[in-house]
Amino acid sequence: MDKIGGTIVTIDIGTSKVSLIVSKVNKFNKLEVVHIETKKVDAVVKGEIIEPYKIAEIIKASLPQIEEKYGLKIKSSYANINNKFVTIEEIEQSIDIDEKLAIVQKYDVDKLLNKAKQLPVSSDQKIIDIIPVEYYDENKNLIQNPINFKCKKIIGKYQIVIGMRSYLEKIEAIFQYAGIKLDGVILQCISDSKLVLTPEQRNKGTLLIDVGGTNTDISLYINDRLIYIENIDLGSDNITKDIAAGLDLSLQEAEKIKKQYALALKNLIENDYQVNVIDKNNKKLKIEKIDFHGIK
Repeated sequence: MDKIGGTIVTIDIGTSKVSLIVSKVNKFNKLEVVHIETKKVDAVVKGEIIEPYKIAEIIKASLPQIEEKYGLKIKSSYANINNKFVTIEEIEQSIDIDEKLAIVQKYDVDKLLNKAKQLPVSSDQKIIDIIPVEYYDENKNLIQNPINFKCKKIIGKYQIVIGMRSYLEKIEAIFQYAGIKLDGVILQCISDSKLVLTPEQRNKGTLLIDVGGTNTDISLYINDRLIYIENIDLGSDNITKDIAAGLDLSLQEAEKIKKQYALALKNLIENDYQVNVIDKNNKKLKIEKIDFHGIK
């Protein structure tokens, strides 16, 4: 989006919630998040979408309020996808430059990109994004800007983002049911890095950890490049369940305690700290910090 004042809508289908994110291009031609609408959803199990209709209905119900608030009609949106359903391959492609011109033209760069798009993938996979990384000439000299660069051959290095076809088809079905055109699929960790990491952090090296409801995405950035992604089947819901099991509480009460106190180490808790809770039998309990065999 290169138009000042333009609006981009993104739908993030997480493991425990669906978020509709509205961003606008500000006067500096930068994307600025202006609205986030989040709804709980139980249509996803261990990251797998099991009830796309339910998610679509949640999205449809959320649209009118956003449209009225910002005076727009949402006809299309991008979708975020987490690390669990993608892999990234880094490849190189090259083409010879016309000897008469010996200068890289825009169509040469486009031709190189189209060549990268021809990477063969298995039948259960689909290419969802191609990210240019670096360009070189025939002597492997780094090219900062390939357009109008003099060389005989241009070499492009690309990151190919490959998604699981079955999951992407469910995303497409959700958008179809919701009556929204799918503009494209964005890797969650890439969009997160643009929002929470500075260019210096992406360049020096930063590990970005995104804890979801049932999954945790891990992404490593070095030299302003995404070089590693991983997904762990462990999230904030596991903490809630552990609290509920350990204190014999309902999940709702355990979730409230987790959000209210948000402490995991005993040495961060004051000596006389007390927590009032309601157990499964709707009885009030008072939990105090205690030390076991001198462990704090």
